[in-house]
Amino acid sequence: DITERAKAEDSLIKSREEYKHLSRLFDTISNNMIDMLWAKDMEKKYIFANKSICDHLLIAGNKSEPIGKTDLFFAERERNKHPEDPEWHTFGEICRDSDQVVIDTKKPGVFEEYGNMKGKFLVLMVHKSPLLDDDGNMIGVVGSARDVTKVKDFQRKLEESESMLQEIFQSVNEGIVLVDNNGIVLHVNDSMKTITGLSSGELLSRNVTDLAKENLLPSQVPVFLRTFSQTVEGIKVEPIEVDFKNKVLEIFLSCDEISGHITGIVRDVTERKKAEKELKEHREHLQDLVKERTKKLEEQNHELERFNELFIGREFRIKELKDKLSRLEQKLENPKNKSS
Repeated sequence: DITERAKAEDSLIKSREEYKHLSRLFDTISNNMIDMLWAKDMEKKYIFANKSICDHLLIAGNKSEPIGKTDLFFAERERNKHPEDPEWHTFGEICRDSDQVVIDTKKPGVFEEYGNMKGKFLVLMVHKSPLLDDDGNMIGVVGSARDVTKVKDFQRKLEESESMLQEIFQSVNEGIVLVDNNGIVLHVNDSMKTITGLSSGELLSRNVTDLAKENLLPSQVPVFLRTFSQTVEGIKVEPIEVDFKNKVLEIFLSCDEISGHITGIVRDVTERKKAEKELKEHREHLQDLVKERTKKLEEQNHELERFNELFIGREFRIKELKDKLSRLEQKLENPKNKSS
C-alpha cells in the first residue's frame, strides 16, 4: 500500500508539474499573441482573457480583472469615461449576440463585429466555438478575434478604385480588350462590343487567332497575328489598321510586364480614313487645277511679253516719226533752211 501510495503521490506531483508547465506555456503563448483570446461561461462571464483582449478591447488593468464579468461591464465603463461623446464607445451595439448564436446552435461560427473604441472605428473578425467539458457537455464559449480594421479599409478603398476604373473602362469611346498571353479574351468594354458588333458571348473566352480568322481579310490575318506575337514577346509595335466588317479599325497592343496580359485599344477610324481619302482627292484635284492655271498663266505671260515687244517697238517708231516731224517743222520755219 505504501508503495502504491508513493507511486500515486509521485504521479500526482508529476501531473501537477506538467500542468504548471503547460499552464506557463499557455500563458506565454496567449500573452504574446496579437490576436485576442478568451473563454466565457454559459452566463457570458469571462473565465479567461489574454493580454491582447484586455489591452485592446476590454481596457482591463490586468488579466484577472475580466474574470466573472461580462462585456457590458467594460462597455459601460468606457462610455462613462466620456458621457459627452456618444460615439466614444459603440463597439458591438448593432452587432448580433454572437455568444448566444453559438450557445443556441452549439456550433462554431465566424462573425464580423464592429463599432467605435476610444472614438475610433474598429472591426474584428471573430471566431467562436462551444467550450465542452470532459463529458462533451457545453459549459461556455471560447473565442478569438483579429483586428481587421486596416484590411477592411484597404478592401473598401480597393473596391472604390475598382468601381472607378470600371466606370472609366466602360465610359471610354475606344474599344478595350484584355487578353492573356495565350490569346484568350478575358474582358471587353461596351465600346468594344459596339465597334465590332460582337456580343460578350462572341468575344469572351475566345482565342484572338480564331477571331482574326473569322473577321479579318485573309491577307491581314498574318499581319495581325505577327503583331500580337511580337507584343507577347515584349516588343513595342506600331498601331496597325485592319478592315473589319466594312469598317477600318486601328489597333494598338501593349503588354503588361508583370501579368503578361495584352491590352488592346481599338478605334473605329472609318470616318477618318474616308475624310483622309476625300482630302487626298481634293488635294490632287487642286494640284491639277494649279497645273492648269499655271499653264494658262504661262501662256498669258508669253502673250503679254509678245504684246509688250510689239508695244515697245511701236512706241519707238512713233518717237522716230515725231522726231522727223519736229526736224521738218524746224526746216520750214528757218529761211536759211528754206533757201538751202
